Amino acid sequence: MKEKLFYQFKKKIIQVKKNLKNSFINFFKKNNEINIDFFNEVEEQLLSLDIGISTTKLIIDQIKKQINTQNFNEIDKIYSIIKRTMQDILNLSKKNCYISKKVDSLKIILFFGVNGVGKTISVFKLANTYMKKGKKTAVVCADTFRAASIEQTKILSDQYNIPIFFSKNKKDAASVVFDSIKFLKKEKSIQFIIIDTAGRLENKINLIEELRKITRVIKKLYDQPYFEKILVLDSTIGQNSIHQAKIFYNSVQPTGIFLTKLDGTARGGIIFPIINFFKIPIKYIGFGESINDIKEFNQEHFINSLFKRH
Repeated sequence: MKEKLFYQFKKKIIQVKKNLKNSFINFFKKNNEINIDFFNEVEEQLLSLDIGISTTKLIIDQIKKQINTQNFNEIDKIYSIIKRTMQDILNLSKKNCYISKKVDSLKIILFFGVNGVGKTISVFKLANTYMKKGKKTAVVCADTFRAASIEQTKILSDQYNIPIFFSKNKKDAASVVFDSIKFLKKEKSIQFIIIDTAGRLENKINLIEELRKITRVIKKLYDQPYFEKILVLDSTIGQNSIHQAKIFYNSVQPTGIFLTKLDGTARGGIIFPIINFFKIPIKYIGFGESINDIKEFNQEHFINSLFKRH
């Protein structure tokens, strides 16, 4: 099963890596002179891959700093500098661990993001991953805004045999979270609680404040110093995801990112500016519609496969 899942992941993600990798390799094959035009073309390549202006400038500056621009035989060195610089960017993400390592401790994970990024299916993908590892997991539907949210949660719960908690009567999401944690803490077999919330419109202050209220409720009931706050971002919207991340970074300080829809339609370079700006680790990648289309993000594997020349 693991081999099959890895194959599916590799097949889905391969186009993203091809987009990045082929751009670099083809570029270096046809350019062997280091001059102003060369740097302009490198910049265009990086920008075309959704790496963004600031992060692209950082990479260009590193190349100029480390190479003798009069030596026209150092194309390979520039290739190595780009790889090393992009690895350094990925290394900026905090090596935080907000989930308690205690075997018998309850772990809480809060999911949030704007409308349409795939939060609910991502919640169930992660819940299903834990369940397959033998970790009893419950999903809380705290989306009191969307009419069909409970029905969608019920369908996914029945389909994948994942316990859920919801309230048809309460309209206050923080109250639903309060009741769910109090109830599920009594269920000694539950090891993970994953909370699904309504899609936030970043220009709606009241919805952002509701999210803050939910985090305060969790802190009040949770006996661990930290809990995971996962921001779900859609990889297909490119640099707009930076704006979305900034809203949530300033309001609830995410501890990790779940990047969705990272399949053949996404350019993939958005990973670099996200980490460069916010120093928040990419925790998970969603790359398809199946419940199994989820993978923990491994930055070392990602960068190595990106720059493999064959």
